[in-house]
Amino acid sequence: MELTQPLAAEVVSFPWVLLIDEAINKAGRGARLVLEGLDGVVMEQSLKFNFSLTHNQAKYEALLASMCLAQEMEVT
Repeated sequence: MELTQPLAAEVVSFPWVLLIDEAINKAGRGARLVLEGLDGVVMEQSLKFNFSLTHNQAKYEALLASMCLAQEMEVT
């Protein structure tokens, strides 16, 4: 029996959730990143900023770091 159409492969994708918690206080400046997938994968990363920055700059730096983490995990 010859197939006239190629078989389609089903692509399964899992949504990812990115959580960012940044802090600027007397103890220092830092952020915690958590990248969670429904398939059970959880990646956590802690950042410590060794330079002076504002609250908005800390958010921006945390966002950039989280995008790098997502890229390393090949999240699309």
